Amino acid sequence: MVEIKDRQVSAGLNELEKTFQEYKRKLEYTEHEAQQIISLAWEKADTILKESQSKTQKMADEMRQAAKIEADKIMAEANAKAVEAEIMIKEQLSKAQKMADEMMQTAKDDSAMRINETGQLIDEVSRKAEDILSQFQTRLQSEFAELITKIDKVKDNPDTRNKTTKNKASAISDKKYGSDNFRGQTKLVVIPPYNEVQTKELAELLKQIPGIKIDGTSTMEDNFSISLNIVESIPLKSILSSMSLVESSESNGSIIKLKLKRYKIGGLPYY
Repeated sequence: MVEIKDRQVSAGLNELEKTFQEYKRKLEYTEHEAQQIISLAWEKADTILKESQSKTQKMADEMRQAAKIEADKIMAEANAKAVEAEIMIKEQLSKAQKMADEMMQTAKDDSAMRINETGQLIDEVSRKAEDILSQFQTRLQSEFAELITKIDKVKDNPDTRNKTTKNKASAISDKKYGSDNFRGQTKLVVIPPYNEVQTKELAELLKQIPGIKIDGTSTMEDNFSISLNIVESIPLKSILSSMSLVESSESNGSIIKLKLKRYKIGGLPYY
């Protein structure tokens, strides 16, 4: 009786051992299959990653090329505007000088009774010439500042910050405008000689420049100052130097000293 039970137990154990071995074999097979699937998945992921990197690099290169083309286009436009402005200013000054010379010649030929009348005519010609120059100067400063702002935005685009493009744009900018960009709180100090007409004209011209806000003005015994708040970086000294009433400028930090000049028409001061 005991032997029969032992045989039954032994048979049961053998059956369990066979079942265990079968499950072990299936588990090893499953692990092998899973490992193959994981390997294939990693290979596929690596392929997708490389393709994605290639496409991303191609898109970045295309964006940088497009940005470079746009920057070059805007720089060419700015250069053309500057040349056009210089030519027009010279033409206007030449016309004003010619008108004044003609009036002065007429005054010399007239009798003493017409001297006062001639003086009034000269003043009128001077005012007209000043108005022409002032109107043109205002339009010029506005267009010039807008072009500079467009150039700065293209240069600051993250997609264009590769070394070659940045160095080229910087070299062109430094050559044309110099390192005179100003931003934030800035003060203009006008030193003598000057008059109220000139300081008002200067303030009006500054108001026409985009991105500049006049916080206030003050008059001292030996100078006149204008406090500015500049929103975006602009080549302020270059802009000031292109104004017809500015003779020279000197900067020290956020302070720019200006000396105004007298435009003479027919040998006489215009004020």
